[in-house]
Amino acid sequence: MVSEDCKSQVLEGRLAVKILLVLKDEKEPIIKGNLLPKVTKGTGTAMARIKELQEAGLIIEEQEQQRPFRKFVQLTPKGRAV
Repeated sequence: MVSEDCKSQVLEGRLAVKILLVLKDEKEPIIKGNLLPKVTKGTGTAMARIKELQEAGLIIEEQEQQRPFRKFVQLTPKGRAV
């Protein structure tokens, strides 16, 4: 379980709020590769932030079970509430 203190630290991280806002505007899960350019030019920080947001329970990432095995990202109900 992630503490509330940890969640607030995640939201203070660079790009965290921007990622949540982009996902909020999406009607359906977005392909991870299409999310990154909407957030930043580099991927390192965004990938780390996505992982932290997942660990905090604010977003989920699901991978297709067949080729091309794309990864989709979307907000959880908790993430929408933020």
